[in-house]
Amino acid sequence: MIELNRAVELLASRLVVTRQRGQEFDARCPAHGDRSASLTFGVGEKGGAVVRWHAGCTAGDVLKEVGL
Repeated sequence: MIELNRAVELLASRLVVTRQRGQEFDARCPAHGDRSASLTFGVGEKGGAVVRWHAGCTAGDVLKEVGL
């Protein structure tokens, strides 16, 4: 198993993770008071962190809310 990279570990520690599937996580978006998961993040094919927002929030909004 590939180890999670530091960026993914940091995101997982600062978000409300609702589900993990291997190296992919579903989490509640802190930028708009999610009741269910609307963002997905994990380790990409080249080992970097990949984040997908499904509710239209910006990367800046989310990162600001988690203190990054």
